[in-house]
Order: sequence, then structure tokens, then C-alpha cells
Amino acid sequence: MFNLLKFQFNLFAKYSKSYIILSIIRHSILVATPLVNLIFPMLLIDALTESRDIQLVIRLIVIIVLINLISGLINNILNYFISIKTNYVFRLFQVDMANKVSLIDFEALESKEFLETQAAASKFLYSGGRGFGEILQDFFALFGKIFMLIGVVIILSSLNIVILIVFIIFTVITAIIEFRTKKILTKIDFEKIPIERRTGYYMGILTNFIFGKELRVFNANKWICFKYDNHLKKAQEYYKKSRFAELKAMLASLTIATIKEVVSYAYLITEFFRNNITLGSVTMYINSINNFTGTLNSILSSYTDLIAYMPYYDAVKKFFEWQTMSEKGGKKPVWGNSGSTIEFKNVSFKYSGSETYALKDVWVKLELGKKYSIVGINGAGKSTFIKLITRLYEPTHGEILINGVNIKDINYESYMKLFSTVFQDYKLFSFSLSENVALNDTSDDEKKSIINVLNNLGLGKKIETLNKGINTNIYKNFDETGFEPSGGESQKIAIARAFYKNSPIIILDEPTSALDPKSEYELYYKFDKLVKNKTALYISHRLGSTKFCDEIFVFDKGSLIEKGNHDTLIKNDALYKKLYNMQSSYYR
Repeated sequence: MFNLLKFQFNLFAKYSKSYIILSIIRHSILVATPLVNLIFPMLLIDALTESRDIQLVIRLIVIIVLINLISGLINNILNYFISIKTNYVFRLFQVDMANKVSLIDFEALESKEFLETQAAASKFLYSGGRGFGEILQDFFALFGKIFMLIGVVIILSSLNIVILIVFIIFTVITAIIEFRTKKILTKIDFEKIPIERRTGYYMGILTNFIFGKELRVFNANKWICFKYDNHLKKAQEYYKKSRFAELKAMLASLTIATIKEVVSYAYLITEFFRNNITLGSVTMYINSINNFTGTLNSILSSYTDLIAYMPYYDAVKKFFEWQTMSEKGGKKPVWGNSGSTIEFKNVSFKYSGSETYALKDVWVKLELGKKYSIVGINGAGKSTFIKLITRLYEPTHGEILINGVNIKDINYESYMKLFSTVFQDYKLFSFSLSENVALNDTSDDEKKSIINVLNNLGLGKKIETLNKGINTNIYKNFDETGFEPSGGESQKIAIARAFYKNSPIIILDEPTSALDPKSEYELYYKFDKLVKNKTALYISHRLGSTKFCDEIFVFDKGSLIEKGNHDTLIKNDALYKKLYNMQSSYYR
């Protein structure tokens, strides 16, 4: 629990030290005001019933009203500023979480363990549904209420000690019931995380236009809605369990509170009729007893809240401790001279949960400045080869070297600057065309460079038809004047993104799958001119790029089975020749 409080305290202190100060002042007022309201009403009633001093009565009324007015005003003003600062810290912490997710290993994004850790960690933002920062407020309230309890105990010190012990026992029993209930609720909250993820996924399918065509053409809407409803029903069962646990706790607490009230009223009325206490004292003691049990219960409740909240803290701690490639990577500088090489040494890889190797015992060396074509039928291991070279995954066995240095020992950010990659499952965003190419905000000069790249890829005429030119949004999610590019246009935009980055190595993973073979050949011809002296890797199951390349790697069933230039491989009379002859009519 100490680590949880330390984490939250440091979090708020990091972004807003004034939040801590304002919270301490507010809770000090929240402690002092109820104590004043215990004592002054007693003095007022005794002044009315005993001394009948009208001036004293007026003074006491004025003091009570002013104290409550001023404390109420200050409390509300402080609460306003605390809320504003809480929202400010909440925003910055959300950004921290977003930054962490953006840097997390690509492989982790496919991991059920990580995705559920992330989902649980996100609940930390809302204190398990109570609101961001409430746990820290509980901590401040805990200390404030302890001081308040001391004050109430001093007032009640003249009561029968047995009665005081009975009230303490009642309160402890109530706190135990509450603690067990919160533990049950937290357990239920974690159990329903997979259901919530599924439910969110189904709603995402229904609202995401990417899935819209398939849903309508195949009339799958009702089926998805059926799945959505089934998971909502499962979530509802968890909701019922939660509410039932709360109901049992409320009934038990109500029973104990009723018994406590009967005992306290019976004892105080008996003492009053025995002339042991005044009417004002009866009022003060009744309020003090209620405050005592309420404050003690609140202290125990705040403590149980902190204990029950620990699983959320554990999740967010695990989330932030999840190592990224940049954290695991080395510090060595990246290569950059013309004699540099990238070498796969006996590299094998299999995806998590798979028994079959996607790549097996690959030995290959690439030289800076050359052009390579990586070919093979679908599922041969071509894209996996690229995911390894771009460090989206780490090899299961073997190592990848740059100039003899394992890439794990090289600074990750510097290494990633080497590559401009267009994956076969590339994505365009609901941003402007220029933002989609640059993946950043751009100046006027940078926009000129973007237009030049798009023109070189044959998109100049398309830009002329757009109302806002390259400032036009892709898709219409947020802008009715946006446009939806065709498959070929989308691929060219993705390719423009790679060329605009201007990295020394360009990787095109099945970049022309939406093009017919003739258009593919023409686009590769343009690539060859655009690439110039850069290193280029063309990955495809079609062979339109092979004649432009210095060397060709042929993959089959995860293994590198042939390598050489086009003429050499044709003479080999093996898989490459077979594939080329099957497709050669398209490129004549």
C-alpha cells in the first residue's frame, strides 16, 4: 500500500505540487468544521435552556453561521481548483500511458497478457470507477479523519467506556463487511476485463467503416450484433454479482447501524433522566456518537479502499515496467559507411503460440547501396524476414548483425531511422494527405517536398482534383470534404510516405498487390529511378521487380532456398525459374 501512495503522491507532485498543498488545506478544514459543529450547538442549547442569555445565544448563532459559511465557501473554492488540477494531471498521465503504448514492442500488441494488463491499467485512471485521483484524496482524508476521531474521542471520554467499546466493535464489524465486499467487487471487475475487451471489439466492428463493406455485402450485421448482445449479457451477469454483493453488505450495515442507534439513544436518554447530563450535552453526545462511528467507519473504509485498489496499482506498475525495444536495446551507434552490411546468421523465428517456424536457419548478407528482391509464394516467410530486419520481432534463434555487431546492441531509435518501410497491410489515417505522408505536422517547404514525391509516383492529377489539395483529409470520418482513395492510390500514398522519410534503406513489402502486373512493372520502373543509390528490398510473390535488382533471395516454407541475380537463377532451373515462367507473360 505504501508503494501505491508513493506512486500517486509522486505523480501529482511531478505535475502539480499545488494540488498537494490545496488538498492538505481542504482536508484540514473538513476536519475542523465538524468538531466546531459538535461543541457550539451544545453551548447554544444550554444557553437557551439553562442561562437564557439572549446576547450569548445571538453571538453563538452568528459564530456558528459564519464558521459554516466561511468554511463552506473555502471548501468549495478549494474543491474547484483541486478538480481543475486533477483534470490537468489526468490528461498528462493519459499522455504518459499513450506514449508507453506507442513504444511497446510490436509483438506485445498481439499478446493477450499485455492487452489485458493494459485494460486493467486503464482502470487505474478512474480509481476502479470512482474517478482519477480519488485514492490520493482517500489518503488525505484518512489522516484528516484520524485527527477528527481524536477530537471526538476527547469529547466522548466522559461516557461509559463499555458503551464506547461497543460502538468501536460495531464499526469494526461494518468495516470488515465493507472490506470483503470491495475485495469481491475488485475481483469481479478484473474477471470481466476479457468480456469488456470483446464487447468493445464488436462495437468497433459495427462503427468502423473499414469493416462496413463486408458486413453489408455478406449481411453479417445481425450476426455481429448477436455476438455483441451475448457478451453484453455476460457482462450483465458480472453486474448482477456486483450489485448482489453490495446489497448484502448494505443490509448487514443497516442492521448494525440500527442496533447502534437504539443503544446510543437508550443510554443517553437514561443518563439525561438521571440528571447526569444536560439537554445540550445529550445533543452533543448523540452527534459525537454519530461522528465517532461515522469517522471510524470512514477511516476503516478509506483504508480498505486503498487495500482493494492495490490490484489496479499492480496492473499499472506492470504496464509501465513492460520493457520496450528502446529500453532493452543497446547504446552502440548505428553504421553508415558504404561498406556496411546487414547479416542474418542462422536466424530462425516462430510466432508466439506457434509450433512451426516461420523462418528456419537463414544465412544471408545484404550490402548497403544494392537492390534486393525477396520472392516466394504466399506464406514462404518473406514478410517475417522484413519484420525481423526492422526489429518488430526478435529472432527465436540466431542473430542479426550490422558490420558484425548484433542489432540488439545498437541504439534502437537510431537503428529505426535506417528504414522506410511499406508493409503489405499498410494503414492510412483519417488525417490530411500531407500528414499521412509525413506522419507529422509540416511546414510550407515540407509540403512542397511532399507534393514532389506524390507527383513522382503519379498522383499529381489526383491532387489537382482535391478541394484542399494535399491538405484534404483522407476519409470522411471528421471532414465531409475528405476523399477515399482507391486501392492503387492508397498504395502510392503509403509508398510516398516511405520515400519522404528519406531513409538509407527502402523496404517495399508486397507494395503493388492492388495493381495489375503491367502497372506493377511500370511502378517498379519508377521505384528504380526514385531509389537511386539507396538500399532497396522488394518483397513480392510476383516477380516484376527482379530484373532491377542486384540479387534475388527465393524463400520457400520459411527457408532461403536460392539466391543470385535473375540470369543465374534462370539457369538454375529451380523454383525461381518455375515462378518466373508462370508469370513472364504478364511482363512482356
